Amino acid sequence: MMNSHIKLKILVIGESGVGKSSLMLRFTDDKFDANEQPTIGVDFKVKHLELDGEKIYLQIWDTAGQERFRTLIPSYYRDATGAILVYDVTKTSSFQKLETWLEELETNTNQNITKMIVGNKIDLKDERRVDREMGKKFAKQQRALFVETSAASNINVQMAFEELVKKILEDNIFDDRNGVLRSNIRLSGAQGQEDNNQASGGSCGGYCGRYKSNPFKILVVGDSGVGKSCLMLRFTTENFNFTPEATIAADVRVKTVEIEGKTIFLQLWDTAGQERFRAMNASFYRGAHGVILVYDVTRTSSFQSLNSWIEDIQNYSSNPTIMIVGNKIDQPDLRAVQRRDGKKFADSKQMLFAETSAANDINVDLIFEEVAKKILATNSTDNSNYERRAPNISLHSTPTNPPMYVNCCNNVKFVLKWPFSK
Repeated sequence: MMNSHIKLKILVIGESGVGKSSLMLRFTDDKFDANEQPTIGVDFKVKHLELDGEKIYLQIWDTAGQERFRTLIPSYYRDATGAILVYDVTKTSSFQKLETWLEELETNTNQNITKMIVGNKIDLKDERRVDREMGKKFAKQQRALFVETSAASNINVQMAFEELVKKILEDNIFDDRNGVLRSNIRLSGAQGQEDNNQASGGSCGGYCGRYKSNPFKILVVGDSGVGKSCLMLRFTTENFNFTPEATIAADVRVKTVEIEGKTIFLQLWDTAGQERFRAMNASFYRGAHGVILVYDVTRTSSFQSLNSWIEDIQNYSSNPTIMIVGNKIDQPDLRAVQRRDGKKFADSKQMLFAETSAANDINVDLIFEEVAKKILATNSTDNSNYERRAPNISLHSTPTNPPMYVNCCNNVKFVLKWPFSK
């Protein structure tokens, strides 16, 4: 296993305000933000570790503690190899709620998942309400590891994650070829059959590579059902799914392209089209370099909605490159929006325009590459920063030869679509 890259998915769960995001930020970036905002849905970070000669890629998932997001969170538990349950030593209620979080964890994951109970904010000595022995006793009852931490003062944060990883390595067997979990020793007691995780690969797993600057962030927006996910799937994997599931909040994929001799790393965000997620989508516009605004040429209503989407783009982003895209031109008998109408609308807005078919792979690469070209031409970033090649992968697949370092996802705060489809 000396040359393997072991991939671990760690959940950080607990009540809102206990310091989950702060612990994660301290561990991955060695920073602390006293004004950290509550996580919306899920915050995802990655980090590279080397422990006992093993190269480890950690996917760390910080889940929202607010009650209104609890229905979204269980789907993110899938394939987790470890969980950190956090409480605030100054808030008894957060400690009492650990039972509920444990029940949810065991309902939605393998019951043999490696667990750690963490009492955070021990720097607030005068405000402590849960003493160390109470936390330690509870952890022992749950057969979980235990530690107290302070994200603010950087006490035991690194140790907490590293001890959890060491325990996971003790409790599980990983595939020698790709470092993906094969079996749980406590569950099988032997090598066992390969876990389904080997096939699924999970999300980006931290294989985005280390870059000198940020990638090009491109949003794909539009009404639900216009084919946004299918366009992204076709572009990143050359596959097409005839029965895609509706995106929940956002689905993220990555890919590299060659533009004018430059290797460009694209971070592609497919945002939910359903009205109930529109308010959440606003947070995803921040920092976008480009937007692909999609309508369905067989549905006039999706074309008529374009102005509303443009208002969102203008309200929540800073002058990105925009392309209007009419999808599903493979259904000529059902066409309701003519090409000339789409082109006229795009011209009136001074935006790029194209028509596509994700099903028949018509103009799909073209739309992403043209947007990237426009960004490259107008972006003031030193493009030499993009010269180093990134792995050509999607967040839904495991690369054959992952790079040694990870960085690009470290500051991405988003809600991923789950389960991932390949």
